[in-house]
Amino acid sequence: VVPFLFVSSSCTSTPDDGCVQLPLIAVVFGIFFAVACLTLAWRGREATVKPPAESEKSGGFKCEDTIPMLITTSLNRPFRLLLVTDVVKAVGYDLPFVVMPFMAAWVIGEKCLDSGEAFQYLVLCNLMCGLCAVPAWSFLASKTSKYRAHLTFNVMLAFSSFILVFVGYDDGSCSSTYYTVAAVCIFGASYGGTFLINDLVSDVVDYDELLTGGLRREASYLMAIDFIPKFMSIPGESAPFLVLAYFNYARPLKEQFRPQCGGSQATASLSPDALCHDFYANETLGQRLCSDALSCQQLLDNGVSFVCNQALGECGIMQNDAVRQTLLLCFSVVPAIFVLAGVVALCFYPKEARSEKSHEAVLHAIAQLKSGQERVEDPWRPGSYVYPAKPPTRNAGALAYFLPHELKEVIGSSNSSDVGSPADVSMLWRGPLIRAALGGVLLPVGAIVVVVGFKDLSDDLGASASPMGLMLIGIGLLVVWFQGVRVWAARHLQHSDVTVDEVLTAFNAMAPFVGEEHISRR
Repeated sequence: VVPFLFVSSSCTSTPDDGCVQLPLIAVVFGIFFAVACLTLAWRGREATVKPPAESEKSGGFKCEDTIPMLITTSLNRPFRLLLVTDVVKAVGYDLPFVVMPFMAAWVIGEKCLDSGEAFQYLVLCNLMCGLCAVPAWSFLASKTSKYRAHLTFNVMLAFSSFILVFVGYDDGSCSSTYYTVAAVCIFGASYGGTFLINDLVSDVVDYDELLTGGLRREASYLMAIDFIPKFMSIPGESAPFLVLAYFNYARPLKEQFRPQCGGSQATASLSPDALCHDFYANETLGQRLCSDALSCQQLLDNGVSFVCNQALGECGIMQNDAVRQTLLLCFSVVPAIFVLAGVVALCFYPKEARSEKSHEAVLHAIAQLKSGQERVEDPWRPGSYVYPAKPPTRNAGALAYFLPHELKEVIGSSNSSDVGSPADVSMLWRGPLIRAALGGVLLPVGAIVVVVGFKDLSDDLGASASPMGLMLIGIGLLVVWFQGVRVWAARHLQHSDVTVDEVLTAFNAMAPFVGEEHISRR
């Protein structure tokens, strides 16, 4: 919003005019942000964390490493559903903000308002309605529950996204512009409940403290709920422009060749739109009235129309139907579908965890464990019991890199009834190695996509598949790193004389996350 208050209209209309105001504003805000983060890091105080025991550092593997934290985080069923909901939503619900400037220019048009001015109104309405709706969402959460409020938020977000599909071209009466502003206000008010997921995450963090027997790990959950959805939003921000280029999106006309239209320029025989059409349709060879890349006739062949933008008093273009329908789908239908997919995932949230009383039950169970009780029933998974955390064993760090079912296979393959006997951990490296190889396949595929799309980065429309290739490379590197380190941990365990008792302890520490019973020493 701030750039619109300080930046001239030329800086918000095109990046090709040598504008320096936006970069300067970005630098100033970047400095403010960096200072705020550094101040928080310097002056903020976190709870003191006891350093891991020397036995837990064997081989350089620790239970506090990133991979063990990600594994236990993903095993937390309520959080997993929240994460799936947020990830699915992230793919689509940022789309309206990405295409909003294009909606103002090409779907609504500029017969009522200048597209830059219309975009400012839409952004301001969205922001102000969202801020005004925050108290209402907070009130709803306090009167019902965090889960019901978050579910209502997602349903309203899907509904408010869908009603944007009725946005149409404004013929100069401004009715379509007024409808768009009203619909965007409703969308902004719905979007004001975005913070509700953080309230549920705080409950899940308390639940994790119960499952781990008293360990507190907010950072793992906050990192996952913030970073992973942002990473998955890349396709939603890149794909629309590839599709628009495929459907022959046309760039705005050259400013120096935009004749005046409407008013005194109109004639009895020609409407303002027809006047603009005749001017560009009669382009002579080499004139380049429309662009340096395409002639005006080529634009007409691609379905582009020449119209009079009455708000500006000059000629412009109307994109072809395919481009305008693509923008409308990205602005409305696609986000609504992804948000509804998140609603479906949210419906599987445990019923026992949906009320405020369920959160109080978790806090009560944590207090019981801290008071010395040997075991407590999991209030969000009746019939499952949680035990206090056990002291770490010599190889606890490396064993924390594996899933409960993998550890259970090791326990089942051990023939000896003596818990002090060596455990057969030779099977642990095979699954991670296969998955690492599958992740490695994405690297050359992503590299090929980057190379093939590299030349399109300098294309007139800038429609390149390279960002998608970079995303594939990023996913491939993540999988190779994640599974590769697990292979390394498995190879370390093969040379560490791991006992059955150590594997039992590691499995029992993860058993509450998957509703498994503790396996007793034989």
